[in-house]
Amino acid sequence: MTQDERNAKIEQLRQDHRKALATPLMSEGSISPYQVGCMSKRQKEHWQKMVNERFDVEHEIRLLSRTDAQIEQDEREVQERKNKSRLTQIDSMIQLLSGFKGKNGKTLPKYAREIERLTVERATITA
Repeated sequence: MTQDERNAKIEQLRQDHRKALATPLMSEGSISPYQVGCMSKRQKEHWQKMVNERFDVEHEIRLLSRTDAQIEQDEREVQERKNKSRLTQIDSMIQLLSGFKGKNGKTLPKYAREIERLTVERATITA
């Protein structure tokens, strides 16, 4: 998506959800808890529905307003976190499996094969 397409989509969202975006929020100080407490059950449900819609639309607008560089950076950071998490899992599993020794003091063959597979996976991730 180009920046112009994203801007057009943002404008379309703002037009389509104008009423929801105008909903007062307690976090902004636009409406007090007392005012919400005085609402009827139906009014409160409607207000909550509009607040949820507003949060969804604002989230979508924030996502669309990011530049291509920010999107790529975010994707890289997510991938780095996944890799780091997987490396930690692999290291823990290798450490656990290395503790399973046979009577001769060597790692059992089925665990040695799994350790080798995990070591190869670890090398692939770090490469």
